[in-house]
Amino acid sequence: MVLTSLSFALLALPQAQTPVNLSFDGPVRPGETLQARVSSTDVGAPAFLAVGRGGSFDLAGPGQPLFSVNPYLGGRIFKGAIGANGRYSPSLSIPSSGILPGQRLSWQAAVRASSGLFRLSPRVDMVVDAAFTASWADGSVALPNSVMSQATWSISSGDFDRDGDLDLIVLSESGVLYLENDAGGFQDSTTGRFPSEITYCGGFAAADFNSDSHLDLVFVGRRTSSGNWENPVIALNDGSGNFQIGAELPSDLENGSRVTTGDIDGDSDIDIVITIGGAHSGGGVAFQTIALFRNQGGLQSGVEGSFVEDSVFAGDASFNNDDYTVTNANLGDVDNDGDLDIFVSKTGTQGGYNDLILNDGSGGFQSVGLNQLPGFLDKSGQSVFDDFDGDGYLDIYVCNSHWTVTPDKSGDLMLNAGASAPGYFCGC
Repeated sequence: MVLTSLSFALLALPQAQTPVNLSFDGPVRPGETLQARVSSTDVGAPAFLAVGRGGSFDLAGPGQPLFSVNPYLGGRIFKGAIGANGRYSPSLSIPSSGILPGQRLSWQAAVRASSGLFRLSPRVDMVVDAAFTASWADGSVALPNSVMSQATWSISSGDFDRDGDLDLIVLSESGVLYLENDAGGFQDSTTGRFPSEITYCGGFAAADFNSDSHLDLVFVGRRTSSGNWENPVIALNDGSGNFQIGAELPSDLENGSRVTTGDIDGDSDIDIVITIGGAHSGGGVAFQTIALFRNQGGLQSGVEGSFVEDSVFAGDASFNNDDYTVTNANLGDVDNDGDLDIFVSKTGTQGGYNDLILNDGSGGFQSVGLNQLPGFLDKSGQSVFDDFDGDGYLDIYVCNSHWTVTPDKSGDLMLNAGASAPGYFCGC
């Protein structure tokens, strides 16, 4: 049986009610064979088995496409017939590459009865198993002493010098370090890499801000040697891992020390979101805790790689307030409307209510955290978006202290309601 991509849809007649059953022998493992069984009373009837990651196919209702398969998301389909034993039993060769342990695959079968009606099985979700047990070894010997002998707190990997391997940039108590990958070992090649303006920094992020295919950097939480705060700043990569000073990001946001990047306005350039990362100490605008800097390329028709703060965003007190301390922000399209929304982590003396800021795609933002998040009160920090349940919608995992509430009430994992209510989350 050959695994093939479909770029067309099979049109469904009204579905019959007699059930079709789908089962498997054994786990899904890369490079191994999986035995599937599609069971039906319709001997000789055409049978179909669809498989893919979340969002790669849909089995729909009457009058809609039966299989709508997106090959670009890994959607695949098998075709056969129900045998005399009442089964279609393909042996599925699982590719050794392209799927990873822990990835969720969705399966569903359909049988076309002699009446012309399609009968559908329930969807079956299976998590890809590992063929071998993972093991880890301490590889610190590959790191230079400049990293091992001092405190470090932020890191990013990327092929900064465009030589085909992943390098590391690390923030440390002595400043910014550049660790060049040399056949899996790392050499400290910091000297001459960064402009003199880049000294102590609280955080940074890597992205291509001027669309020259080189990874640039944005540094936040900057301080002088005397301890005075400085504006966030861009450092532009010349393509060989050497950085020149770029645009500063002036703002009334006090001491912003956390940063994330993404194309907020959908104009194909990278924008920047900076959060205060701590409590106000009297500087800046009293209520502002988060800032949006729009890249001036694209819709702004300016110079790509230069930035202007969105003053409307800065002044919207519905989400830009200091009711709680903002610790971090993360970008993801939670309602599948094609634009990036913002999840904001918060804390406080007794914890804080996190927020969700929806992007309307045209430059407007709305705080919906009180209505669309579970409403847990905890000391929250870093978060991550991913589709943990494989339904094609982003879920949220957020790190919580569990100091002010018990773990079962802290909402570490929040699942998106998905198609029924996109962007609404329940705590798990």
